[in-house]
Amino acid sequence: MEAARQLVRGLGGADNIGELEPCMMRIRATCKDPTQVDEGIIRQTKPLAVVRSGNYVQIIVRFNATDMVEKMRTVIKSSNSGNGQDDDDSEDSGGESDTQE
Repeated sequence: MEAARQLVRGLGGADNIGELEPCMMRIRATCKDPTQVDEGIIRQTKPLAVVRSGNYVQIIVRFNATDMVEKMRTVIKSSNSGNGQDDDDSEDSGGESDTQE
């Protein structure tokens, strides 16, 4: 799941991703603000290539993209529902810890 988190960060965060679609070995993303895309972060996941054109980013991966896109959607959904990893300490959990890696 760490690679999915890293790809979401590299695309500028959950709020910057408009559309996210798998296509064979490509992850196709539409970003609201392409200046927030950090190719360096994306390249840390070792894709075959990163192709950018305007608001569109394609990440060519070494595997079927469908599984990674599903993981990325889970990260985005978690972030949008306020359950992102940066917000875990903001609410009282009644002494229980939800640490995930």
